[in-house]
Amino acid sequence: MDSTFVRSLYSSLDPNIALFENAGGTQVPDIVMAQAADFYGKLNVQPGYPYQKSMDCLQVLNEAHDAAGRFIGVQTSGRIVLGPSATALNRMMAVALLERFKPGDEIIVTVSDHEANVSPWMYLKRYGIEVKIWNIDPGTFELEVKNLKELITPRTVLVAFPHISNVLGTVNDIVALTSIVHDAGALAYVDGVASVPHVYVDVESTGVDFYVYSLYKTFGPHMAALYVRRELLQSLEGANHFFLNDMIPKKFELGTPNLEGCAAVLGVEEYFSIIQKHEFGNGKGKNNPFPVVMKAVKEYEKGLTARLLEGLAESDRIRIIGFSKDQQPERRVPVVSFTVEGIQPRDAAEKLAERGIAVGCGHFYAYRLVDFLGLMEKGGVLRASLVHYNTLEEADRFLQALFSILD
Repeated sequence: MDSTFVRSLYSSLDPNIALFENAGGTQVPDIVMAQAADFYGKLNVQPGYPYQKSMDCLQVLNEAHDAAGRFIGVQTSGRIVLGPSATALNRMMAVALLERFKPGDEIIVTVSDHEANVSPWMYLKRYGIEVKIWNIDPGTFELEVKNLKELITPRTVLVAFPHISNVLGTVNDIVALTSIVHDAGALAYVDGVASVPHVYVDVESTGVDFYVYSLYKTFGPHMAALYVRRELLQSLEGANHFFLNDMIPKKFELGTPNLEGCAAVLGVEEYFSIIQKHEFGNGKGKNNPFPVVMKAVKEYEKGLTARLLEGLAESDRIRIIGFSKDQQPERRVPVVSFTVEGIQPRDAAEKLAERGIAVGCGHFYAYRLVDFLGLMEKGGVLRASLVHYNTLEEADRFLQALFSILD
């Protein structure tokens, strides 16, 4: 990928600051901001009434659902629910699914997930649902299949797990895991928040029942999108007003949608189209830019990941969290958590900030994982999370700055 061209599409990128906390939220391309501003100037009305502005607003709303679906390979309308956050969508869906569950039924969650895909299921314990925790292997940092099979029983109704942990940065085989879950007669609820910025997901081909991701972590507005298998979406009781229960996805979208955000979602697709045209011209991907551009993103980010891992491994004082030498490179994304011997994560982050490097520190809402690893009392971890507008030069600057605070 032409990183210089990509960076030219962002007025928010400061060459003096290496933004390495993108897993918490990415920067927004100028075209995305322009789409939101344009909406306010032209279409800021309630959608669906029989006058032109209102009908045009409804078209933006409908097209935003489809664009959010295409980002994860969904080519058919009526599969995507939009909401304010993954946390809110997951909690709402947990309550909706409760009508299918009985006291004594079991849900499995993982210790490696963001709390957004844990606490909504823990909430159901008050209704007699048992919740089991699927731990990672402390030696490999992996979600082991054998451990999942040990947890599953005939009462298992749902397994919630991440595509990629936002701390470990390892890609889980969601196809294989979903197959095991379905063989047990349970539903697979996948957290894609940390994966969609880095890998293309043809979600319908994976067989998952639910797949959630955050649009504000994929170069868009502060919104989230949830894919729900069509039969489930039709059969579940809606959370909205009773007279909307036969309207998909409106029955799960409470109140007036974030309409300017929907316009911004269309800007995300246009952003990918701009990159597609620059990289491939009128060739592959011109009708749907997401698959081909995300393939290029994945290839480009391999270099970023390798540079980070190789550089961090040079110091005996640095411990990379979630990395083993046996791990295949394609199972990593440039989200790398680590600790530094003798320096608290927040102190290290402050020193890096003084040197123009912006990294995060703490538990990143994966509290249970950081606690499981025994790192909460040490202040959690440092995390360098890069995306495709970051560069190898920035990675080198980061490593140089990090090693300077070790002296």
